[in-house]
Amino acid sequence: MGDTVVSDTLTAEEEKAVEEFILLANQWRIGEEAAADRSEFVMRPVAIKFLMARRFDVSRALELFKQHQIVRHTRNLNNIDPSLDPIKSELWSGKFTILERRGSDGAAIALFSGRLHKPQQHEFTMKAVLFQLDVALQDYKTQRLGLIFIYDMTDMTWANSDLRLARELLEILKGSFPARLRKILIVNAPSWLNWPYRLFKPFLSTKMLDRLHVVSSSQLTEHLALKTLPQAESQQKEHEDWMRHCLQVCAVSLTSTPSVESGRLPVRRNPAHQQGSGDDGRRNGQIFGREDVLNGYPDDMKRPVSIHRQSDKGMIVSDFVKLLHMMGREGILRQYEDLRLAAKNVPDSRFSAFRENKLKNRYVDVFCFDDTRVKLRDRLPSEDYIHGNYVDGYEQPKAYISTQGPLPKTFEDFWSMVWQEESRLLVMTTRTVERGRSKCGQYWPAELQETLTFDSFQVTCNHIQQHAHHVQTRLTVKHKDESRDIVHCQFTDWPDYGVPHSAQSMFDFINVMRECQRSSLKSFSPQWTGHANGPPIIIHCSAGIGRSGTLMALDICLRRLDDCGLVDARQTAEKLRSQRFQSIQMPDQYLFYCLAIAEYCVLRNLISSQDARLDDLLEWLQDRDP
Repeated sequence: MGDTVVSDTLTAEEEKAVEEFILLANQWRIGEEAAADRSEFVMRPVAIKFLMARRFDVSRALELFKQHQIVRHTRNLNNIDPSLDPIKSELWSGKFTILERRGSDGAAIALFSGRLHKPQQHEFTMKAVLFQLDVALQDYKTQRLGLIFIYDMTDMTWANSDLRLARELLEILKGSFPARLRKILIVNAPSWLNWPYRLFKPFLSTKMLDRLHVVSSSQLTEHLALKTLPQAESQQKEHEDWMRHCLQVCAVSLTSTPSVESGRLPVRRNPAHQQGSGDDGRRNGQIFGREDVLNGYPDDMKRPVSIHRQSDKGMIVSDFVKLLHMMGREGILRQYEDLRLAAKNVPDSRFSAFRENKLKNRYVDVFCFDDTRVKLRDRLPSEDYIHGNYVDGYEQPKAYISTQGPLPKTFEDFWSMVWQEESRLLVMTTRTVERGRSKCGQYWPAELQETLTFDSFQVTCNHIQQHAHHVQTRLTVKHKDESRDIVHCQFTDWPDYGVPHSAQSMFDFINVMRECQRSSLKSFSPQWTGHANGPPIIIHCSAGIGRSGTLMALDICLRRLDDCGLVDARQTAEKLRSQRFQSIQMPDQYLFYCLAIAEYCVLRNLISSQDARLDDLLEWLQDRDP
């Protein structure tokens, strides 16, 4: 019944379509001039997959490919790590799976069990489903013969109902995913649920509506052979076998590149016939090795690499700007909302030190991660807390320390951290008082030749220089028998309310930061032997997550753009937030950050202002939400 034989040989006409698709897809991705030299970006297996989904109609397949790339980016589907929770838990829950057996026409069968779903897991469920569909569609037979989707509502309660998930998944499968959807089967829909046809009708053609069936368990055999369906006692094992297959495919994709000449893709094998040790690819409790693990750092924080890498997936400038216009202002703000909602799933156990040191926190609702927090050495464990986290930069572990604006009671802790980390640059993105409210204590001397003492630290102001958009103060810090020169840079161009209408002054400030950091390395005695970019730059605003997070994210993205010409604004923000909780605190800050990248590209002549339609983009910063 499920043994349909499919030839992997393409006809001459199909081969011609593959060549045309590769050319056009690469022209869209990297520009017409470079396409001939860099066609490996879209290779033969990818072309075949999208052409199969549209019966080798090149124009329709190309449109599907474009929509697919946009959806993957806007929903952050390019960087799904199956070894990390909450994605890992979603994958192994059995909520969604691809069955071992196929339909009578050879179509693969996808099964979603509604009773296992909780709407608050929406985002991670979507990622887990699409991760598995990605693997399923690497199979040549599935590409050719399509997919049957079963939504099993057996024993589902109102608490399991997620209209938004069903709607979004359908929209993706219909217009943004290279799957030939053969049939949709809704099984045992509860009597209180009256939306199946009402939900699907607006999104499906008349042809596809004819393939939608709401059936009972007994009627299911009219569409699928009984032996095709998993038995209750074997379903969990089948899913575990399927997940092992997914992880094996994922591990292979991390270490190898498919041949451009090959039209064959990995196929699922029966686990019972596989040889090996049976350790399912796990090493030391992880599915596969990753250098950029986002959680659970070792206590000493001495990871060899940054989580922001040149090798990360990204977009060329023209595609990034196109994406901004396609998303629009509201789409960018929705993307930020996805990041904000994801933060709600962070377990409370990651903030234990924050809760134990309430008097040292400026705000009760700005949390500090345990696993990335700075620990003040030479103190008892109960006294080593400061509200600050190590944050990686571009290709530089611990490039920054993001911290709250010091309180009078934490001034001495702050200077202990500066000394301990050998930092030579302090960056402040707020004023001490804004709109009549205290934002940060005066932890450094504001008058020339003034000296302030904080326990064993003496801080003297040697020089103050006022600039159009920042104030630069040179300090000497003495501790015991040693003194160090430290630069304090305060960015003053951020308005009391909202965000700047242009990022030009921030670009200038970033250049000042970098030059100060470079110059400071000359003052080290003995010579600095750490990373070439120097010790951590300590950055704060008031909470240490809003303006500070925006500045760090922008610096990371601009460094990567300068290095390799690629950018991924969402991925950078998401990784940043994995080390400093809630970084980029407000929606308008995220909007400013995304548009600032486009503005930088225009200033660097990476794209023309006309092609970027920069004026249109910057107008979004002047809009105000009601």
